[in-house]
This record gives sequence, structure tokens and C-alpha cells, in this order.
Amino acid sequence: MPGETRPYAVVASFVDITERKQLEAQLLRVQRLESIGTLASGIAHDLNNVLTPILASSQLLLLKHPDLDSQSQRLLKMLESSARRGAALVKQILTFAKGAESRPSPIDLRSIVTDAVLFCQQTFSRTIVLSVEMPESPMSLVLGDATQLHQVLMNLCLNARDAMQEGGNLSITVKEQLIDDLGPESYRSHAQKQYVVLTVKDSGTGIPREAIDRIFDPFFTTKAADKGTGLGLSTAARIIQNHGGFITIDSKLDQGSEFRVFLPAV
Repeated sequence: MPGETRPYAVVASFVDITERKQLEAQLLRVQRLESIGTLASGIAHDLNNVLTPILASSQLLLLKHPDLDSQSQRLLKMLESSARRGAALVKQILTFAKGAESRPSPIDLRSIVTDAVLFCQQTFSRTIVLSVEMPESPMSLVLGDATQLHQVLMNLCLNARDAMQEGGNLSITVKEQLIDDLGPESYRSHAQKQYVVLTVKDSGTGIPREAIDRIFDPFFTTKAADKGTGLGLSTAARIIQNHGGFITIDSKLDQGSEFRVFLPAV
């Protein structure tokens, strides 16, 4: 009809929301992990209440019945030892779940390594051989938050474990190092400083060269979607940066990885 307007084209617009959906999924995953952490804290408190009477009873029975046969004494000592290991695991869970801010204090990094090694020995597969090398003589302290530094070390150890599904070697070393102007180029901005260096080395699958530059990016991970959130290394890097230190990585595919954490010595 005259004057009638008839459409001659249809305009459609499309927006790729893949990245937005991925970010939403990552956010939901992080919130779920936070809820699990809160739940784990409550469970740890309950487990602690269960283990305390078991530990006390085993000790009292040994004191009240010193004439028990050797096999019974051995069983009671085994019960006591198992209860102590369980209490140590609960302590670690509470430490992780606490997440409380604390004032920086002088810390002997060796004490954090000792606690983390105990946790690893009790929870990691027996196919992973763990070795530790630390000086026995007095060494410099670092200024920081013990809980956060413990979190960094555990993140590195857990990543190493995941990279050695078929077993392997995990080594942890602590030493002091002075970085001068003749050091590697990546260290130059930190020259003329004394550091306490924590090294975590594994014989696992290694990291592809194209992924190394992104390894500390939030939510970036080389693991399957149900195996990691991509927050472990980014969190570790941020913690160490807040402590005035830095992290380096040396890794080759199928030849393992070596992370070195540098913390300023007090």
C-alpha cells in the first residue's frame, strides 16, 4: 500500500561472552573453596576434641599399668603416636583456615620448613622421596607473617606433588645468599642485599616454555579444570612481593621444576 513501510533487512548482533562465563565459573569455584575452608576449620576443631581424650587416655594407661606386656605397651605407644600425628595435621588445617592478619615478626624459615615437611611426609604418596637440606648453625631471620610464608611453601610443595603422579624426588633447601651486581640479570634490581633463599625442586613433568611467562598470573593453570584453580602460584608471588622478596623459576618439560623464593634477611 502507498506509504507503507516495509522492512528490507534484519540486523542481528552477537557478543562473545565466553571469557565472561569463564570468569564467572572461576569466581564460583573460588567462593566454593572459601566455603570448604570454613567448613574444614570447623571439622578440625571437632577432630581436635576427639583426639585429645585419645591421646590423654593412651598416656594415662601407660602410667597406670607399667607392668603391661611389651606387645600391649607397643600398641599403646602406637596409639599415642598416631593421635599426635593426627593432632599435628589438625593444627596445620587450622593454620591454613585461619587466614588472620598478624604483625610481621622475625621468623626462622627453618621452623616453617620443618612443619611443612611433617605435613608432606604424612599426606604425600610414599612414591615421592622427600629430602631437606638446611644449615644447623645459626642463620639470619626473615621479617614476615609465618602463616603466609607457610602457605607459600605448601603451595609449592603441593604443585610439586601434582607434577609427580608416578612418584619422584622432592627437595627443599634453605640457605643464605648475597646478591651482588655480578649476579644474574634478573637479580640486578635486588643487588647488594642478603637474602634467605628457600628452594623447592621436583623431578616432575615440568612446565612448557610457553606457559612459564604466565605461571604467576591469577587463574592461569596447566592442570585440568577439576585439579586446580590457578591461584596457588599467583597468591604465593603476591605474598613474597609483600614481604619484599621475589620468586624465580627454572623448569623444562619432562625435566622437573625449581622454584627459588628470596626473602630479605633481617
